[in-house]
Formats: sequence, C-alpha cells, structure tokens
Amino acid sequence: MYVAICGPKGKESVSIREDYRPDGQERKKTRVIRNLGPLRKLLAEDPEAIQKLRDAVRKETEALRLQDLYMVPSSGRLLESHEDGYSKEPIGEALLRKAWKDTGLDSLMLPDAISAIMGRKKIIGSDWSHPAVCSDSLLAECSLSEAVCIDISGCLYLIDMNGLPLSCSRYDGTSVGMLKAISSMRKVLMVGSLVVIPPSSLSSEDSLALIADEGYGFIAGGSWLRDIGTGPYTCKARIHLQDGEIRRTGRAGAPRRYRISSVPSMVFDSGYPLITDIPGIGKEEAFRIYGMKEQLEEDAASISTDSLPLMFACLTAMRYIQYRMGRRIPVRDAIEGAEAIILGTEDQRFYGICTTDLYLKASRALGMPALRKTMTQSMMDAYMEAGDA
Repeated sequence: MYVAICGPKGKESVSIREDYRPDGQERKKTRVIRNLGPLRKLLAEDPEAIQKLRDAVRKETEALRLQDLYMVPSSGRLLESHEDGYSKEPIGEALLRKAWKDTGLDSLMLPDAISAIMGRKKIIGSDWSHPAVCSDSLLAECSLSEAVCIDISGCLYLIDMNGLPLSCSRYDGTSVGMLKAISSMRKVLMVGSLVVIPPSSLSSEDSLALIADEGYGFIAGGSWLRDIGTGPYTCKARIHLQDGEIRRTGRAGAPRRYRISSVPSMVFDSGYPLITDIPGIGKEEAFRIYGMKEQLEEDAASISTDSLPLMFACLTAMRYIQYRMGRRIPVRDAIEGAEAIILGTEDQRFYGICTTDLYLKASRALGMPALRKTMTQSMMDAYMEAGDA
C-alpha cells in the first residue's frame, strides 16, 4: 500500500491505494483502499500529516506481509477470544448498517433494530416520531406507477412491485377502514395504479366489490372460492351508498340505500384458488404478486418487535438487501456470517476475516469495500465506515 496525492494543483486529494494483479492477468491494477480528503485540509490540521500517514501505511504494509505467519481460517469457526494474543468481534452488522444508510433510515436507533432483526430481544412499543413512510433515497429506487397493498397482522403495507415497503398504517379491520387507510397512504406517495391483497376476513364478494368501486384492482384468496370453480366469474354485491348519494326509487317507501355492483373477475387454480379483477393478467403473474404477501409475512414473522415504525424500518432494510441481490436470502444468516480475529496491539492491529459466501455476495451487492482474508487497520476502517449509520 502507499499514499497517493492526485488532482490539479491546489485541489489535490489524498488516498491510500494498493497495486494488485487480477487472477489470470499479467498487468497490475490499482484500487483505492481509503479516501482521506483534500490535501489542503490535512496540511492545515497538521503540516506533517503526509509524512505521518506514509509512516503508518508503511507499518501496516509490513504487518500485512508478516500476517502470513499466523493461522487465519477463511471459513468455519474462529479462534476463541480467550486464546493468548487473539480477540474477535462480529462485523456482519455492517451489512445491515449499509442497508440502513442507503434507504435513508439512519436517523432510527440502530441497536434496537439490530436486536429486533437478530431476535436478541423483544422490542415492545416505541416513542419514535418517525413517520411510517419510506425516505426520498429509497423512493428513487422505486417505481410508483403501480404498487401493491397488503395486510399483515392488522397493518397495511404499501409496497412497490419489487417488494420494497413504501408506507404502512394501522386500520380498524373493516373494509371501510382499510380503504380509508389506503387512500391516505396513496395521497402521500402519489401512487399510480394499485392492487389490493386483502386479508381472508375481507375477501368476500361485498369487500371485493367495495375495493373495485374505489378503482383499485384486487387479488384475493378465500375458502368461498373453492365452491365456484375456475375461469370467468362476476362478483355481485350490494354497495351501500353514502348519505349524499341516497336516491328515492320513484315510488312510495324508504329511499334506496344501496346499489348492486357487478365486478367481472377471473378465478385461478382449483387447489389454491385466487380471484382477481385485473384485466388480461395471467395465472403466473397473479400468483407472483400474491406471493409478495407470503414473502412479507415470512420476513415480518422473523422480526421481534411490536413497534409498527420499527417493524416497517426493519422490513425495509431486509427487503432492500434482498432487492439488491436480486433474490430472497435469509438476511439474518448473512448478517451473522462475518467475524474478525483481531491480531496485534492497540497501536498496530490487523485482522483475519472469517466469513460466508452468502455474506460476501450480499456485501458486494450493496457496493461495500471488499473483505479479504487478511486486512490492515486502514482497510477495516474503510470497510466499517461504508456501513456506518
């Protein structure tokens, strides 16, 4: 490693770099280990900053070469921390911190979030005033042209088509309460078309007709669907009118307080039937969208908290890691999959890394610095800072 000073005169920047040779290639390449900022600022703080930095980097480089003398495992269990000259610490939480930072949730108290995701303790309630709406940085990743609204344990979650949570809200468990909550979340985020996946308790013909009457599409499952076969089906239900919509029928008697609503729909699969009113949608796509509900429920069940804002934030971080990787992974397993053996003294420390392939793939997907089998203090500082919330 070496100290590099680059840039036009008067605007130079300082970084720590190293040369390496990619596998199978003869030519060397250079990579940045750590950026240290403008030269002018470093010299203003300490006129001897560059010389001190070069001395420190030279010592780290020598330590890295000597590290081959130690037995450092690349997989499996680490050496126990009580062994002479060694200590160890988990570094996998940097993965979660990076997701927290990228999704704009870094103002949230991270220790509670880590405990909730790792299941270390049950987090009950919260005094946080954070709104349950995703950040602008995450919105930039999402497409708001269409979204899906899902009920999980009596709470509504608005997610995009990649499964990233956009907003969440509690409601009273009724069809009318659900529609009011959906309308409120949709106005805040200016979502385009919306697909509602109601809970089984709100998947009757009356509830589905209410959803369709608001202009939303629906995909629902329910035991009552098993009795009607598959194929085209028309939901018919009485839609109760509001007071301002009441009209007399033209003859004596009470005013009409409802109208019959007919919703053309399609029922898929006799074994696990789904019903939808989305025109032209195929069975495969309907089950893919409906599967988002099961995926989100599975992730939510692994989070130990009764706090809605914290649950929303934890789901956002977990789903973001999965989104970046392009597939669903056990996020907890990935976070637990990295530890470091700390070698040396407080003045000159270097690290032996023990990690899993799943963790390495997740860290690459989030754009974190590369973890290596052996790392100097500067390398480790740069790595941890990348995920520092």
